[in-house]
Amino acid sequence: MLLFKNGLKNLIKDYIQFIIFVMLVALGVIFTSTFGIASSNLIRIKDRTTSNFESYDYSFKYTSSGYNSNDTQTLNP
Repeated sequence: MLLFKNGLKNLIKDYIQFIIFVMLVALGVIFTSTFGIASSNLIRIKDRTTSNFESYDYSFKYTSSGYNSNDTQTLNP
């Protein structure tokens, strides 16, 4: 009787561990697919937003005085 009781207890413990494992796998799949969908949507929206973007020049000059020698370039990518 004790052997049956211990066997049943181990069976229930293993069953609960298996159910927890399946739930964690399902949770991981849900998070992974959610983040994948969100990432693809963000990339698609960024591509749609920047498709008609005309590039422009970032370099400009700041004149600190009326002399040409004092012109300093402040931004040049």
